[in-house]
Amino acid sequence: MNQEATENGKKVVETLNDTTLPPMLRVQGLNSLETEGYYKYAAEQGLHQALLRLLKEDVECAMERFTKKNPMENVVYLHWIVNTIFRGQRISRAGTSTFGKLDGGRIKSFIESDPEAFPTMWKAAVLVARIPLKRTTSPDVQLLIHHQARDVWAAFAMFFCNNRASRAALLVEDPVKCKAQAEWMLKELKPAFVERWNSPDELDQGSTVEAHMNTNCAILAGRVRNDAGVELNVEKWTGMKGVHRKMYREMGVPMGEATLKKGRALTTPESMAVISSNGGSGTLSPTEYQQRMRVPEPVKLSITGS
Repeated sequence: MNQEATENGKKVVETLNDTTLPPMLRVQGLNSLETEGYYKYAAEQGLHQALLRLLKEDVECAMERFTKKNPMENVVYLHWIVNTIFRGQRISRAGTSTFGKLDGGRIKSFIESDPEAFPTMWKAAVLVARIPLKRTTSPDVQLLIHHQARDVWAAFAMFFCNNRASRAALLVEDPVKCKAQAEWMLKELKPAFVERWNSPDELDQGSTVEAHMNTNCAILAGRVRNDAGVELNVEKWTGMKGVHRKMYREMGVPMGEATLKKGRALTTPESMAVISSNGGSGTLSPTEYQQRMRVPEPVKLSITGS
């Protein structure tokens, strides 16, 4: 087993680092690392460094990949990473593509492997939120990247709900560093919000990605408040005003608080209960809120985006 796992880990890492391969072929081997033994040996072979390189490439090149008609190019590496090796419930939900948790231990190890790990991961997530706001090569590709963006931001809600992952990323042991980190994250995210607010609604169908970003901001604010005593002014750092601020307050905050309280993704009935109790007083009806969130049960993170 040890020799087989070592050889497999080495092969996967070598493939991840092979820039001559199409993006899809580079990451497909991540599926083989879902089992703990194989992942351990891949980590010993330089997996974390390879993942960081992929995320840096996402930041630099992911937007360009979706201007190409080749499906082997239409890939977000971060989407693959959270769908495979960072997904939780690998045993309890083995054989399915749905799960409601991430693996905090694996994420913590990755974050602690390099000071650039989490900042690069966050920058990649922000970029993924912006890609659907650009016209791509076809409606199918447009739908694909929209699904991938939705999945990545649904995964970050699980990320912030996980104690080990979030505490490592948010530097909660030092309130000063925690506040600086959280504010930096919101400043990085602000351009994605602004771009969404100035884009046609059809590019973010049902405002789904925007709704997930709102929810994540609320979870982030709740997490740093609970763990480090830090008050985070989300509206200030993202520039939310008018209807967008109203959407955040009346939908993002209740959904974020409910998700953080549960500690994992909400089920559809749970999401609808939050929506029903908060949708009546604002500018959006419960039905419109439902269309914006569209939270599956449990959250489905699909490799193909289908």
